[in-house]
Amino acid sequence: MFATNDLVDRVFELLSTTESEADFFHSPVTNPWVLLVEDDDDVACSLQMRLKELNAEVIRAAAGREGYRRAFMEMPRAIILDYELPDGNGDYVLRRLKETRDTQQIPVVVMTGCRDSKLERHMLSLGAAHFLTKPVPWPQLKAVLSPLIGKNHD
Repeated sequence: MFATNDLVDRVFELLSTTESEADFFHSPVTNPWVLLVEDDDDVACSLQMRLKELNAEVIRAAAGREGYRRAFMEMPRAIILDYELPDGNGDYVLRRLKETRDTQQIPVVVMTGCRDSKLERHMLSLGAAHFLTKPVPWPQLKAVLSPLIGKNHD
């Protein structure tokens, strides 16, 4: 028998099976936007302010499964994914994103306070575009994100 969260995840998998269904859910955006999956309010606020420099809209999800669902429903240009999250850690979210046809091409930047080379190798092997250790200097994050979200900023 499926647990409630597993059932919801299965529904999202089924929804991603046809292009017409995906088009129904994905609304067009005029500015590039980034999905920030981060449970720490201070980190999220800081990143949202800094990402304005790139003229990117930022939508935040504070939990793992919420981040996966928002990515699937709204198709961000890039995702900044914290590793340690409630309701589905970064490993779970990244795996789900890369297993789902509609989200597998979205670049994911994993950020964590955990300094572990094994974790870095693991997340990169799952498909992360970049693995950064907090605190991440803004110039480094900006250099990573700029090519991912496009050159639509001045």
